[in-house]
Amino acid sequence: MFRKKKITDDRYTLKLLVMRFSAMGDVAMTVPIVKALAISRPDVLIYVASRPFAKAFYEGLAPNIVFLPIDLKASRYKGIAGLEHLYRDLANLSPDVVADLHDVLRTKYVSMRFMLAGIPVSTIKKYRKERKLLTKGKINNITSVFARYADVFENIGFILPSLFDYANTEPTLNMKGYEPQCDSSLLKIVKNNSAIGI
Repeated sequence: MFRKKKITDDRYTLKLLVMRFSAMGDVAMTVPIVKALAISRPDVLIYVASRPFAKAFYEGLAPNIVFLPIDLKASRYKGIAGLEHLYRDLANLSPDVVADLHDVLRTKYVSMRFMLAGIPVSTIKKYRKERKLLTKGKINNITSVFARYADVFENIGFILPSLFDYANTEPTLNMKGYEPQCDSSLLKIVKNNSAIGI
């Protein structure tokens, strides 16, 4: 069980739980979106639940971001009972709203439990069918993962600013709404579709 106490602070009007348990690259791509939200909405306390390695990405990112290192290899989170343990540990934080940036069996269960408890949940659209079509060269592009992350937050009422306006990064670049162009002919050289990470 992660050791993180529930925070009670009058500065915060809303508590948001963000979930993304995945590989390093996938988690890293959540950082600019969550940072933009945190800095534009200092009244929102953001809990980010992810694997322990991601602590380095979020530590010191913004004062209203609290990182929750969850070791999914621990016996507490194994099996069906482990799913319930995960939900209960996260529910103990009393979030007002949940953002599921992963949409896998584990987060689907946790999201379902939150919804049954009356907590609003927004889930990322994975575009699984579109990704298969892209790797087969049948379409040329799909919505960027940055835009998909941003959509999750906007679906629960958060209007995100330009990503890098709040990231102290030059030049200023707004990725929201950006549709990456991909030459489908380049994908034909890849025989194993699983080799492409989208």
